[in-house]
Amino acid sequence: MKEHAIIFSPEMVKSTLADRKTMTRRIVGLDLINEDPNDWQFEWFDYKVGYAFTQKSTINANTLSNGSFNQAFIKCPYGNAADNDLLFVRENWRPYLRGDGADGFKRLIQFTADGYELQVPNSNIEWFERVEGMGYKQRPSNTPSKIWFSNLVASGER
Repeated sequence: MKEHAIIFSPEMVKSTLADRKTMTRRIVGLDLINEDPNDWQFEWFDYKVGYAFTQKSTINANTLSNGSFNQAFIKCPYGNAADNDLLFVRENWRPYLRGDGADGFKRLIQFTADGYELQVPNSNIEWFERVEGMGYKQRPSNTPSKIWFSNLVASGER
């Protein structure tokens, strides 16, 4: 199983959390077909091979008899459902401290779309302090490192 992050805007995150959005469309890897989409016909799908398309302008009696018409095979860049690959949403976030009486304060990650908070586990305090050292500003969803809370959200804790 592999994990694949996909970036959503705050509005799309809210729609997903409210169960109003259950699908997304991406055109990654379709450059060849998008050059002239009317010239390509979807043929079949296989979990291992991907999506098969045939270029209609290359089909004639000769190419059909010898199999020389153009075909394109495109695999989904976001994984394979047959392998139980996991697609999760990366969204804008910020580090956040909240006073907690006698214990001092809690180290939190707050998600921008709906204000949801995850407490940073003690095993990740060093990571949080590095992030905190850069300020409490909002971080973009495309922050270029895999951060521990992506797995928490992906596993359904949110």
